[in-house]
Amino acid sequence: MKQNLIQFTLWISCFFISQLSQATPVNLNNCSNTEVEHSTACSGAWKPANDQINPTLTVNDLSIFGGEWSFLAKEDTPGGLEGADIGLQVHKATSTSGDWSVNPGALNIFDDILVVLKAGNAFAAYLIENTDINDGYFNYQWTKSGLSHLSLYYRNDDPVNVIAPSSLLLLSLPLILAAAIRSSTSLS
Repeated sequence: MKQNLIQFTLWISCFFISQLSQATPVNLNNCSNTEVEHSTACSGAWKPANDQINPTLTVNDLSIFGGEWSFLAKEDTPGGLEGADIGLQVHKATSTSGDWSVNPGALNIFDDILVVLKAGNAFAAYLIENTDINDGYFNYQWTKSGLSHLSLYYRNDDPVNVIAPSSLLLLSLPLILAAAIRSSTSLS
């Protein structure tokens, strides 16, 4: 009986310790949209956190600026690219400042862009609503830790509706039938 109680106590202790290591990130509300060029709003710094992409996107789990984000690209500093080939490059001037760039026109097909700066055990997210840009600078103040990586996410508020060829055929079917009936009656 005593051994079972000890095993149960150890199991409960391990469970609580594992839950503490998976703490829910807290928004410290100490970033500013002026820290990233073109940004209109900032969310964070979120701590302890990482903007991981598996199994789900952290930026959606935290409903940053309403969520609905899709991962676009990430560059670890130094080097190490993930995601779409949009020519993402990050150049650090200091450990907490620098600039980033993408291929011309790579972002203007999206409604919104989210720039995420990860440093130490926290990250901040910056909303960019004017996506007709190719580059920008960053100079964050929410931590003294050096930049680990810069990630880009995108979303489209209004999906583009394109008429599929099969739908076009169905819509034009009455016109084709009317033309066929008219030509058959004129031949008789």
